[in-house]
Amino acid sequence: MGVLDLAIDPTTYPTAGSQEEEIVLFSAGSDRSIRRWTINTNLTSAREIENENAILAHETSVYSLCFDFDHDLWTASADGFVKCLSRERGWAVDTTLQHGDYVRAVAVDEVGGWVVSAGRDEDVKVWDKSSGELKFVLEGHFEEVTGLVVVGSGSMERERWIVSAGIDATLRRWRLEAEHLGKAVRKAEDERKGVEKEEVVVVDETKGNPFEIDEDEQRELDELMNDSD
Repeated sequence: MGVLDLAIDPTTYPTAGSQEEEIVLFSAGSDRSIRRWTINTNLTSAREIENENAILAHETSVYSLCFDFDHDLWTASADGFVKCLSRERGWAVDTTLQHGDYVRAVAVDEVGGWVVSAGRDEDVKVWDKSSGELKFVLEGHFEEVTGLVVVGSGSMERERWIVSAGIDATLRRWRLEAEHLGKAVRKAEDERKGVEKEEVVVVDETKGNPFEIDEDEQRELDELMNDSD
């Protein structure tokens, strides 16, 4: 069956001066299983971890794997669900998010506390990581969304974005701060309803009203009007 995504177990990353010679790799596929492999760090051999069964958390193909800062594993599946598999509980399902209709990608923004999912329904959905509540639905793609990545999530001071890729041959991005997400949702709603925003004219009081004319301009206007008569 097809292998659809890979993710390295972050607890096995080699560090400076480390004597570890192997990393653990998670793989997901169209047979719905998530499997674990050990790979030596010089990439000359790999083997499936013995005495450990494949993880079966979904009903059908698993398309995306993503570890969070707690080292738990987030998964996205064609069964329409995003799930969090708890490391402490032996990869048992801890959280389930019902995105709907073929979820192709999942990403985690630790700074904002968001989980982001996307798939066949063309929407990018932003969930509260702690409560599992759907907070924002971001519109823009007009075909299936196949990939997500969070940019800038490692720092509180940097702007954070969710970047999406779709079969519509576009990349799109949204700021991940709640204020900006709310604005994006309202803008999409207005566009869908055909609402046009009125242009706001800002008047600088120090320069007078831009629609008023002075005496010289009025005199010139009167002369032009008289000439036209």
